[in-house]
Amino acid sequence: MMLEPTEKYKLLNKITSSTVFKKSSTSSALLQYIGKATIEGKDLKEATIALEFFKQQESEKAYNKVRVSVYNLRKKLDAYYKTEGLLDQWEVQIEKGQYLIQFGRQKSASSNWSLPKWISALLLIGIGALASYLTVGPQKVATPDIWTAFFDNNRNNTLYIGDAYGLMGRTATGRIGWNRDYLINDSEDLKSFLVEQPHLKDSLENSNYHYMTAMAAIGTKQLCHLFFNQGSDFKIRFTTSADIREVSESNSIYIGPVKTQPQFISFFNQGNTQFKLSPTQLIYNTDSGEEQIFPINLDGKEFEYALVSRLPGPNNTEQFFFFSDHDIGVSATLKYFSQADSLASFKKQHLGNGDYFTALFKVSGIKRTSTDLELIQVKVIEP
Repeated sequence: MMLEPTEKYKLLNKITSSTVFKKSSTSSALLQYIGKATIEGKDLKEATIALEFFKQQESEKAYNKVRVSVYNLRKKLDAYYKTEGLLDQWEVQIEKGQYLIQFGRQKSASSNWSLPKWISALLLIGIGALASYLTVGPQKVATPDIWTAFFDNNRNNTLYIGDAYGLMGRTATGRIGWNRDYLINDSEDLKSFLVEQPHLKDSLENSNYHYMTAMAAIGTKQLCHLFFNQGSDFKIRFTTSADIREVSESNSIYIGPVKTQPQFISFFNQGNTQFKLSPTQLIYNTDSGEEQIFPINLDGKEFEYALVSRLPGPNNTEQFFFFSDHDIGVSATLKYFSQADSLASFKKQHLGNGDYFTALFKVSGIKRTSTDLELIQVKVIEP
């Protein structure tokens, strides 16, 4: 038995009306578009979807947007058939590398198996409640306002993790291995150093790999939880190999140290008029004209300063920066700004109707595990 076109449209409407798809307007509209093209017998390619659905001319950027959007749609369909659509007789699939829909019987649903109607109803109610929990979490707090644009502006999201540049040379043990010098953060720094120390020219060279601290894993986990609850995702880039052109085209989140990231310091300084950040210190010019200086390059054993800045980016993108030179600063502030309850409290107390700000925290830690946040300064930024 094959589905009639009218039944196929009903199936698509049922799916896009589900809890899984309710908060994803792009995936819902894309499924309806692809479904209609499939039913009408059209041949869909990346260029066609880019032009007709996204209204973008042919380009690699447009094609990438199509691929990412269809990938997200496949994930939504998979989530639907694991929850609300678990008992559906018919299944909608989009195979990898394809852009048309396949309508077929769902393997997990048997047409010869049935339950009394009241039991089926209870099951469906339970499945619907479970789906709601899995897709949007406990609905005590809505999407955090400060993060809303990252989920709604139809831009890709990219997490930039601050990794550290390294050198190959003689180590403290006398062997050849990876070295770290905090004053040498790229190949240009190394060239300048070797001009000053020419006798080391034959014993030091660029390393082919870099390193990151525990902050990267902890921070990524916290962001994954936040984005999962909103039915969204993000790409990951390491800053030593980041393409800055991509920063101007996607929403950006940076987590990591100050001393090794001049490009993200530049973005921060462009978006702030009263703050001036350098690899070693933060200068804050108060409303009264007083200049306050906070050292960034502390040892981090007992406390450190952490800087959080939410800014409008270029080309209608969004930016969120989490700076500190040690693990505890970024980890503590990112935890605070990825939880709905603490975010709601912060916005109510300090931001009002605004979403853009820069905040300086003093982060204290016992053995760098238990942390305490003290807000030193917060400034609302007009877009």
